[in-house]
Amino acid sequence: MLWLDTCHAGAMKVAMRGAEAGEELSQALRSGEGTFIIAASKPGEESEESKDFRLEGEKSGHGAFTYALLEGLTHKADMDNDSAVTISELSSYVAKRVPRITKGRQHPYFRLAGTDVPISMK
Repeated sequence: MLWLDTCHAGAMKVAMRGAEAGEELSQALRSGEGTFIIAASKPGEESEESKDFRLEGEKSGHGAFTYALLEGLTHKADMDNDSAVTISELSSYVAKRVPRITKGRQHPYFRLAGTDVPISMK
């Protein structure tokens, strides 16, 4: 599972041992049993940050992506109300939430392959 909160995260390329230089990150990680990539923005988009993107009780803000991800992990992403947030539920929540809070200026990038599993339980 890989979460990237950087500008142009969806266009990230990798150059590391075992992966060809410039190979798309999702291609390099696909060789594993399951690959779950959730990136802050599509290629060519800026990742927004704001002091308004903060959870209750926090003093400083986050990027829109991290904010939506943290909201989702606090069970706002639990779509079927089974007290568990799965990777697919979190991805869906973040995919809808980020464009809303950025007024359509930022759209997360996802590449999900493998068995859906819970990542947060109540």
